[in-house]
Amino acid sequence: MKSNTAVLKKPVISQQQIEALLVQRETLDSFKKRYELLENSVKATEQELIRLLEAGADVNADYELKIRSTERRFPHWKEHYAILANQVPSAPGTDEILANTSPSVSKVLVVK
Repeated sequence: MKSNTAVLKKPVISQQQIEALLVQRETLDSFKKRYELLENSVKATEQELIRLLEAGADVNADYELKIRSTERRFPHWKEHYAILANQVPSAPGTDEILANTSPSVSKVLVVK
């Protein structure tokens, strides 16, 4: 009489699979390093072009260059002030707080 019990094979992870994973990890690490270098290079070039534009340089190209500036202050500074003052955000003194708060400015070069 034959048994109907199937013998389950235990899965095996091969040397090839492990080596393939290690190669993929090395490749990914290499790409990450290259990406970081390229990103830093792009940022440096962009900052140099922004500096030149702000100094009044002419643009000799078929592209239009603009500088987009963004100012950020302490998040929700008006609401924060209003809570502290127990008043509405348009409370007297808000403009004084704004005038005495230094924003962080970020500049991005826009190419069209």
